[in-house]
Amino acid sequence: MIYLVYGIPVGGIAAAVIAVVAAPAAWAVARGLSSTRRIGLHLGVHLTLGAVLGLSVPVVSTLIGRGDLVHAFEVGYTWYAAAGCAVSITAGWSWTVWRSVREGSAPPLLQR
Repeated sequence: MIYLVYGIPVGGIAAAVIAVVAAPAAWAVARGLSSTRRIGLHLGVHLTLGAVLGLSVPVVSTLIGRGDLVHAFEVGYTWYAAAGCAVSITAGWSWTVWRSVREGSAPPLLQR
């Protein structure tokens, strides 16, 4: 019950802060990748971006809640969150590219 009162608001604040900071970074990454056709590079960058975002929510939540960074990496779910976000962001990007190429609406760089 204490998690509902304390944990969810702290996590929500952390996610909001990260969204404000990460949105311009994601836009810059997308602009940088828009001129390359190398799918492996796209996958690697999206995997890294997902891992960083997945690590950032537990780290910022721990900083807000406890005030120290040491405990953020001791919590087991931190690494699960990073792995889950990395896989889901990469899978989402892959699915979007696959669908856009299939429908013919992909950017000219990715069309066959």
